[in-house]
Amino acid sequence: MLINVNTQLGSPEKVSAYVGSINPDFLILQEISDQWLTDLSKLNTIYPYRAIETREDNFGIGLYSKHPFTSKSITKLGDSSIPYIRAQIAIGVKELSIITAHTLPPKSKAHAKSRNAQLKTLATIARIENEALLLIGDLNITPFSNYFEEFKKHSGLIDTSDKFGIQATWPSFMPLLGIQVDHVLHSDNVEVTEKSIGPRVGSDHYPVLVRFNILGN
Repeated sequence: MLINVNTQLGSPEKVSAYVGSINPDFLILQEISDQWLTDLSKLNTIYPYRAIETREDNFGIGLYSKHPFTSKSITKLGDSSIPYIRAQIAIGVKELSIITAHTLPPKSKAHAKSRNAQLKTLATIARIENEALLLIGDLNITPFSNYFEEFKKHSGLIDTSDKFGIQATWPSFMPLLGIQVDHVLHSDNVEVTEKSIGPRVGSDHYPVLVRFNILGN
């Protein structure tokens, strides 16, 4: 499950209730601050394995897991100060890598240029990944963008939208004008069997849920 919670305006109570109702194995929260971490502290008993960097702007990020990490890192994305998380996770005898990032919104020409550079960095990281991989996050770009096509081509990843169609994730308060900016992509040794958009949980983004299998022995 991925939720961009909306740092300033979101509802920890609604997010917590929805997470509890679905009970995903992996939970990615974006735009989390110190206060959000406190408000969602009961998740720590459900998810003993965590990689989290809180921030007071809109770029805090956290990965919660029921399965143990074999490695984890929180690294700045390219030349920016924005963090992304890469974790390798043991699921039985199999290994899964999850990369999650929240790129800059293209509110200006400079921000759009920075976002495109961040996407290029993510694509390079994904391309050299050896494990089964999920790349998940609010990438602040639509599936129709040429830059997103370049990102997919360079990363070598499969876009879940190719199988399940475009699913609007933002803004939740204007559903008829919604666009997809939250994405799930995967390597060819991961099979995504379900993808859906959750209900409003107090954020301007809808939650995104996927069910998947790791292929091979």
